[in-house]
Amino acid sequence: MKKILLLPLLVLPLLTGCDGNKEVEKCRLTFGSKMQEGNKDAIKELSNSELLVKTRDQQEVFLLAVYQDQYSEDCLCWKTFKDVLKTYCYKYDGLVYTYNAHNQDETLSHLKIEKLNESTPYLYIFNGEKLVKKFSHANNRQRKIFEDISAKEMMNQVNEYVERPLLYYVDEENIVDDTIQVVMFMRSGCSDCKYTLSEIILPYIDNHNNVLDICLFDMQKYYDMAKIYEEEKETYQNLKDKYGLSEKEGNPFGYQQGVVPTIQYRKNGKIEAAAIYFNDVVSKKEDGSYFISDSFYSEERKEALKDQYIFPNVIKGMTLSEGVIEGNNGTYHWAQEAANRYHKPNFEAFLDYYVTFEVAA
Repeated sequence: MKKILLLPLLVLPLLTGCDGNKEVEKCRLTFGSKMQEGNKDAIKELSNSELLVKTRDQQEVFLLAVYQDQYSEDCLCWKTFKDVLKTYCYKYDGLVYTYNAHNQDETLSHLKIEKLNESTPYLYIFNGEKLVKKFSHANNRQRKIFEDISAKEMMNQVNEYVERPLLYYVDEENIVDDTIQVVMFMRSGCSDCKYTLSEIILPYIDNHNNVLDICLFDMQKYYDMAKIYEEEKETYQNLKDKYGLSEKEGNPFGYQQGVVPTIQYRKNGKIEAAAIYFNDVVSKKEDGSYFISDSFYSEERKEALKDQYIFPNVIKGMTLSEGVIEGNNGTYHWAQEAANRYHKPNFEAFLDYYVTFEVAA
């Protein structure tokens, strides 16, 4: 089911690249946010370690609004810019990180973030550890970015250097019943989710021209509450049931009690297809060999979903000759590297079928 969109034929000028070469396309922001107004999650303060990981390890393309410790706290220019940032996030589905320049240490010196004994705020665009663009309130030609409360000036100038993201964090209000959506249910603290984003989805986006927006529903706060409070376990399970992550009532798109990462293609509020990364159950036979005793990718599910996309690898029932890790209490796990060889083709089959689209001339 390849989607076809009709787009007008445009003659586009050469775009300024992140490396300064005018013949290189603009780099794409990694994440945006469609959170409802009033949700503070679209503007996040970063610690030194978080900024280091984001630039060095995750190689994210992102916006960083920088202030100057106590010099900015009582300054109207920083207060005004924070209002601009809020408007930018909620009006243009943006995601912005903030950072106190006076917190930086030697681990971040290579980023060359300005540290001043005055209130001057900055806006940086980073592509990993590489600086794409720096805007300063002290620059008369750039000052309007920091003062235009409508955030239109910020949007216009930022968009000269980056393309809009294709991954957007959402809340429940964004999962609607009257449209087509691709939603990935994940947790920010889940290693399997991080792996799927960094190793599968982001490279896939980079290698395909026409991709639908993917909504990211972060369930971490519900998971954390369920770990602390017994009464919140039911709340978390009800949420997974509500969005079809579990197998409740024979849901063919769910798996066990609901796991992450799960990605769904939703049309008018109904799930039409789903894919799951990892989360297979490894068991040991009496002869000492290991096998997959349960997996989302089973012969039964392949038959039940034959009118949807066809995943190439049936994983349930596989005998494992490598990659088995023994955990606590006699449990076993399948190493990500070994499991990825079978899960990647299945997940990409879903992306090929439901996330990419053709553009009619």
